[in-house]
Formats: sequence, C-alpha cells, structure tokens
Amino acid sequence: GFITDHLKAHHGVDVRDSRRIMARLRRTAETAKIALSDAPFVRIEEEYLTEKDGAPVHLSVELSREDYEALIAPFIEETLNAVHIALKGAGLTASAIDEILLVGGATRTPLVSQRLKEIMGKEPRGEVDPDLCVAMGASIQGGMIAGEDVSAVLVDVTPYTFGTSAVGILNGGYSHNCFIPIIHKNSPIPVTKTEAFQTMVDRQEKVEVQIFQGENPDATRNTKIGEFMVEGLSPVPAGNVVLVRLALDSDGILHVTAVEKATGLEKSITIQGAISHLAGTELAVARERIHSLLGDSDTIPVPSSPADPAKETGHHHAIVQARALVEKAERAIESASAEDRDEIINLTEIIRDALAAGEFDDLKEPVEQLSDILYYLES
Repeated sequence: GFITDHLKAHHGVDVRDSRRIMARLRRTAETAKIALSDAPFVRIEEEYLTEKDGAPVHLSVELSREDYEALIAPFIEETLNAVHIALKGAGLTASAIDEILLVGGATRTPLVSQRLKEIMGKEPRGEVDPDLCVAMGASIQGGMIAGEDVSAVLVDVTPYTFGTSAVGILNGGYSHNCFIPIIHKNSPIPVTKTEAFQTMVDRQEKVEVQIFQGENPDATRNTKIGEFMVEGLSPVPAGNVVLVRLALDSDGILHVTAVEKATGLEKSITIQGAISHLAGTELAVARERIHSLLGDSDTIPVPSSPADPAKETGHHHAIVQARALVEKAERAIESASAEDRDEIINLTEIIRDALAAGEFDDLKEPVEQLSDILYYLES
C-alpha cells in the first residue's frame, strides 16, 4: 500500500491491476522489510515499472523504520491480543512464562521484540533462527522418536547488550544519559544493527558517540567501552540525522560507525574483546568475593545438640551441599554473563547469611536457585 500510494500520488499511475508490476513490488517490499530489521532507513528503487504518456516511470522512495512500524502496528497489536487470549486460556500470567521463543521471519521486526518485552516483562530469546524454528524442532523431535542420539545445538550469541547514550526520559525527567540499546543480548553473532539519532540544536557541527555495555536504562550505570567524536557535520537546523551502526563479529570485535545521513560523513572505531565476560582484574575480584563468602569450614556454625537427630542429619547435608555449590559457583563465574554473575554472588551472600545465623532451613530456596543457574550455565 505504501508503494502503490506513492506511485499514484507522485507519478499519477495506479499499478494495482497489473499482476506483473505487483509481483515486482512485492519482492521489493519484502527486501525492504528485511533491511529495516537492522537499519532505520531503506531506499526502495525499481527501474521502468511502467509507462505514462510514453515516458518510463521509475520508483525511488525512502521508507523509515518508524513509518513501516506505523503501517504494521495494527497487525502486531492483533497478534499480541492473541497472546493474551492464549495466556488466559491456559490459566497463566505473563510472569509464569520462563522464556519467549520467536517463530517466523516476521518476528525479526524490532517492534515485535519491543512490544513483547513490554507486555511480558522479559526479552525474547534470539538463539534459534525464527525462520527455521519449527522445522528444527520437528527434525529434533523426529530424531528422538527414531532413537537418534540428539544433543543440544549451540550457537554463538552475545551475552551483553550494546548501545549508546542519548537525550530522553529517565526517571520521570529529561536526561542526556538515556541508554539506547542497539544490539540486544542473546542476539546470534555475527550481527549488525543500526539506529538513527538527531542533532539537538541548530548548526550543530559535532556529536560525541559513547558506546556502553549493559542493561541499565541509565547509561552511566553501564560499562563504557568506547567513545569518539564526529566533527564537521553540516551546519543545518536541528534534526540532522546521524546513523550509529554496530557490527559485532564472531571474534568478539565490535565495529562502531557513525554516519551523517545527508552527506555520508563518517567516523569509526574498533573495540577489541567486546564480549569478553570479565577483564582479568574484575574476574579475580569476583572470584575472591565468592571465595570469601563462607570462609573456613570451622567458621560454619552447626547445631551442638539438637533435639531431633534426623534434623541434625538434614542440617549437616544442607551445609555440605551449600559449600559444594559455592565452590562450584566460584569455578563457573568466568563463563557467566554480568547479569548471571551478579545473581550468583547475591545468592551466595544469602547462603552465607543463613549459615552464619544458623538458619539452616532457609538454605533450601537460595541453594535451589543457585543450582538452577549453574545447571543452565553448564548446559
């Protein structure tokens, strides 16, 4: 509709009755839709679509992701209503859903993940190709039924979110430090994503691009991993578009490019080891923190003369299990993401406090949670 409306408004031709032309436009529209999953703008061009008064009619129009999302918004909301109906029918709430798996190529549209995160409270998983998801699942299930030894299929994903900072609403007020995610965590790598930003003042000649790694909406609370200045922008009114492109390769190298859309002026930096879980010193600190949580075995209180021998045995088992799990956590900290690492440390502190207070019955829940995280990391 967008393309045919453009042709009618700007060239005075209506091509909707031509199957040949519409077939060309559908292919072009599909290509544009795919491009807008990773870029904020796409130029749609087709030469010699038809003729008018003996002159050729060429198509050349720019479509922004924002306009495309406005066009498809009713369809997305209709699908989300179906999600609510499915949850209601299953007697579940959004918080009861452990993971969100995207199925179908249309789910690559960024607005789909954005709206799902808003209503479900969690980021959809990106490890499985949405185009192949059903086929892969059917193949694996078929293999299992046939007695094949089916093992897990692993893909490389980024454990962190990467983005930049911009002016926006933060904690109810305007801030220059709003974190704008560009590459979301759990995205399969290699991956390239681009977002558009605008200058704030008239004749703004330079803009600073800061790159952060983290999940906090306040950029200052994330980890800054690089920054550079783009100078020599066109002296035009506010709203000059600058594109920020992030490309993360399988070696963990992040290539950052800022481009003035109107002129092509660009500046780039390369950030080595962007997906390294922890720097050496940070890893040592994390390990030391976990190692020091329980101290020596002599410092762990045990009941001196409990009234119930069975309960004493249960407490002793809980203590041994807790210590073994903490030692396991210390070994696993290197392979954990920042989010998992923080949760591991928090759970370990809860276990320490329960042991120090002699509240052995309170060990069950944190031990189970820590065990689940470690199992997830191992698998």
